[in-house]
Amino acid sequence: MSSRLQRSGHRVATVHHLLATARVYVFSVNQQRRELSTSQRAAIAAQILPFISAEVQAKRVARIAATQRQRQEGEIQSVLTGSPPGQPEGLTARAIAADIMGVADGYVAEAVRLQRDAPALFEQMRLGRISLQSALRRVQGTAADGLSAEARALRQRVTALLHDPASTRDFSARLDEFLKEFEGQ
Repeated sequence: MSSRLQRSGHRVATVHHLLATARVYVFSVNQQRRELSTSQRAAIAAQILPFISAEVQAKRVARIAATQRQRQEGEIQSVLTGSPPGQPEGLTARAIAADIMGVADGYVAEAVRLQRDAPALFEQMRLGRISLQSALRRVQGTAADGLSAEARALRQRVTALLHDPASTRDFSARLDEFLKEFEGQ
């Protein structure tokens, strides 16, 4: 189990239930069977994260609905907050994926970011050709390299604009025009 789950002193029943999900179970068994690097295990955790997230979200919705039903029927006086008994506070789908694959939660977060920002590097990492740290250095550049720092700053600005619903459509169209003009030279 991950150190966060071990420190809590609780055995997480959610993990056992999630292992019943066929795809997650196969990934977990393959991780144990094959000699995968930490970076490859983080990549697999990033890939199974959407399946785990969906199941965790469904359980949360069911728990909230059950609590609301009990409240309406007068069985409880207020809506309960926090995690259910036996489950550590703040347990996330990412923490569960990290635990299943035997990597740190933060490593999975970095793999998810790499998967989103640089899919080609993510694929190389998944195949074991490069480590997660090496891939992140390629994406981020080095601090001493002014061109890389400038490119990183521009990439952050572009990412912010693409995530802003108000400016996405106009920005994308103008960027496409610029790229076509630039590629035509």
